[in-house]
Amino acid sequence: NFGAHAALGIFHQIVARGLEGLLAVLRQQLGHALLATDDRANLPEAEKVLRLAVARDGENPFAWYQLGTVYERTGDRARTALATAERANLTGDARMALASAQTAMTGLPKGSPDYIRAQDIMMVSKTQVEQERLPAGGRLSKKDLVGAH
Repeated sequence: NFGAHAALGIFHQIVARGLEGLLAVLRQQLGHALLATDDRANLPEAEKVLRLAVARDGENPFAWYQLGTVYERTGDRARTALATAERANLTGDARMALASAQTAMTGLPKGSPDYIRAQDIMMVSKTQVEQERLPAGGRLSKKDLVGAH
Protein backbone atom coordinates (compact mmCIF):
# COMPACT_ATOMS: atom_id res chain seq x y z
CA ASN A 1 0.00 0.00 0.00
CA PHE A 2 1.71 3.17 -1.25
CA GLY A 3 -0.13 5.44 1.22
CA ALA A 4 1.02 3.38 4.18
CA HIS A 5 4.64 3.39 2.96
CA ALA A 6 4.52 7.16 2.44
CA ALA A 7 3.13 7.65 5.94
CA LEU A 8 5.88 5.46 7.38
CA GLY A 9 8.46 7.60 5.62
CA ILE A 10 7.01 10.74 7.15
CA PHE A 11 6.94 9.23 10.63
CA HIS A 12 10.54 8.01 10.28
CA GLN A 13 11.60 11.55 9.33
CA ILE A 14 9.82 13.00 12.35
CA VAL A 15 11.39 10.50 14.76
CA ALA A 16 14.85 10.97 13.25
CA ARG A 17 14.67 14.75 13.53
CA GLY A 18 13.08 14.91 16.95
CA LEU A 19 10.36 17.32 17.97
CA GLU A 20 12.27 20.30 16.58
CA GLY A 21 12.03 18.86 13.09
CA LEU A 22 8.34 18.04 13.40
CA LEU A 23 7.08 21.40 12.16
CA ALA A 24 9.51 21.43 9.23
CA VAL A 25 8.38 17.98 8.11
CA LEU A 26 4.70 18.85 8.54
CA ARG A 27 5.15 22.10 6.62
CA GLN A 28 6.92 20.27 3.80
CA GLN A 29 4.13 17.71 3.64
CA LEU A 30 1.45 20.42 3.71
CA GLY A 31 3.23 22.23 0.89
CA HIS A 32 3.37 19.00 -1.08
CA ALA A 33 -0.36 18.40 -0.52
CA LEU A 34 -1.21 21.96 -1.58
CA LEU A 35 0.79 21.53 -4.79
CA ALA A 36 -0.83 18.17 -5.47
CA THR A 37 -4.25 19.85 -5.69
CA ASP A 38 -3.10 21.60 -8.90
CA ASP A 39 -5.13 24.61 -7.74
CA ARG A 40 -3.30 27.90 -8.41
CA ALA A 41 -5.19 29.44 -5.50
CA ASN A 42 -3.14 27.22 -3.16
CA LEU A 43 0.23 28.43 -4.44
CA PRO A 44 0.64 31.38 -2.02
CA GLU A 45 0.01 29.14 0.99
CA ALA A 46 2.29 26.44 -0.44
CA GLU A 47 5.06 29.01 -0.89
CA LYS A 48 4.61 30.29 2.65
CA VAL A 49 4.75 26.87 4.34
CA LEU A 50 7.59 25.60 2.16
CA ARG A 51 9.66 28.72 2.79
CA LEU A 52 9.15 28.12 6.51
CA ALA A 53 10.08 24.45 6.06
CA VAL A 54 13.39 25.21 4.35
CA ALA A 55 14.13 28.01 6.82
CA ARG A 56 13.78 25.47 9.63
CA ASP A 57 15.41 22.56 7.78
CA GLY A 58 17.39 23.76 4.77
CA GLU A 59 18.89 20.32 4.24
CA ASN A 60 15.73 18.69 2.88
CA PRO A 61 16.14 18.29 -0.89
CA PHE A 62 12.48 17.36 -1.37
CA ALA A 63 11.33 20.57 0.34
CA TRP A 64 13.61 22.56 -2.01
CA TYR A 65 12.19 20.64 -4.97
CA GLN A 66 8.64 21.46 -3.87
CA LEU A 67 9.49 25.13 -3.32
CA GLY A 68 11.07 25.22 -6.78
CA THR A 69 7.83 23.81 -8.18
CA VAL A 70 5.89 26.65 -6.54
CA TYR A 71 8.25 29.20 -8.07
CA GLU A 72 8.02 27.53 -11.46
CA ARG A 73 4.22 27.59 -11.38
CA THR A 74 4.21 31.27 -10.44
CA GLY A 75 6.69 32.17 -13.18
CA ASP A 76 9.56 33.15 -10.87
CA ARG A 77 12.41 31.76 -12.96
CA ALA A 78 15.21 33.15 -10.80
CA ARG A 79 13.89 31.57 -7.60
CA THR A 80 13.10 28.34 -9.43
CA ALA A 81 16.77 28.24 -10.38
CA LEU A 82 17.84 29.09 -6.82
CA ALA A 83 15.71 26.29 -5.34
CA THR A 84 17.17 23.92 -7.94
CA ALA A 85 20.68 25.06 -6.97
CA GLU A 86 19.91 24.44 -3.29
CA ARG A 87 18.59 20.93 -4.03
CA ALA A 88 21.51 20.08 -6.33
CA ASN A 89 23.99 21.37 -3.75
CA LEU A 90 22.44 19.09 -1.12
CA THR A 91 22.44 16.03 -3.36
CA GLY A 92 26.05 16.51 -4.51
CA ASP A 93 25.31 17.52 -8.11
CA ALA A 94 27.91 20.30 -8.34
CA ARG A 95 27.43 20.90 -12.08
CA MET A 96 23.67 21.37 -11.73
CA ALA A 97 24.16 23.52 -8.63
CA LEU A 98 26.66 25.73 -10.48
CA ALA A 99 24.50 26.18 -13.58
CA SER A 100 21.34 26.83 -11.55
CA ALA A 101 23.06 29.29 -9.21
CA GLN A 102 24.43 31.23 -12.19
CA THR A 103 20.95 31.32 -13.75
CA ALA A 104 19.44 32.50 -10.47
CA MET A 105 21.97 35.32 -10.16
CA THR A 106 20.98 36.76 -13.54
CA GLY A 107 17.40 37.30 -12.35
CA LEU A 108 17.80 38.24 -8.69
CA PRO A 109 18.41 41.75 -7.37
CA LYS A 110 22.16 42.10 -6.86
CA GLY A 111 23.03 42.14 -3.16
CA SER A 112 19.70 40.64 -2.05
CA PRO A 113 19.82 37.69 0.39
CA ASP A 114 18.75 35.31 -2.40
CA TYR A 115 21.44 36.68 -4.73
CA ILE A 116 24.11 36.28 -2.05
CA ARG A 117 22.95 32.70 -1.38
CA ALA A 118 23.09 31.91 -5.12
CA GLN A 119 26.58 33.43 -5.22
CA ASP A 120 27.68 31.24 -2.29
CA ILE A 121 26.38 28.10 -4.00
CA MET A 122 28.04 29.15 -7.25
CA MET A 123 31.45 29.59 -5.61
CA VAL A 124 31.32 26.28 -3.71
CA SER A 125 30.02 24.39 -6.75
CA LYS A 126 32.61 25.96 -9.06
CA THR A 127 35.38 24.77 -6.73
CA GLN A 128 33.88 21.27 -6.64
CA VAL A 129 33.61 21.11 -10.43
CA GLU A 130 37.21 22.29 -10.81
CA GLN A 131 38.41 19.68 -8.30
CA GLU A 132 36.55 16.95 -10.20
CA ARG A 133 38.61 17.85 -13.27
CA LEU A 134 41.91 17.29 -11.48
CA PRO A 135 43.59 13.90 -11.81
CA ALA A 136 43.90 11.61 -8.78
CA GLY A 137 46.04 13.24 -6.12
CA GLY A 138 44.64 16.69 -6.87
CA ARG A 139 47.62 18.02 -8.81
CA LEU A 140 48.38 18.61 -12.44
CA SER A 141 51.53 16.98 -13.75
CA LYS A 142 53.88 18.57 -16.30
CA LYS A 143 52.34 16.24 -18.87
CA ASP A 144 48.85 17.59 -17.98
CA LEU A 145 50.08 21.16 -18.30
CA VAL A 146 51.75 20.53 -21.66
CA GLY A 147 48.63 18.76 -22.95
CA ALA A 148 46.48 21.70 -21.88
CA HIS A 149 48.03 24.07 -24.43
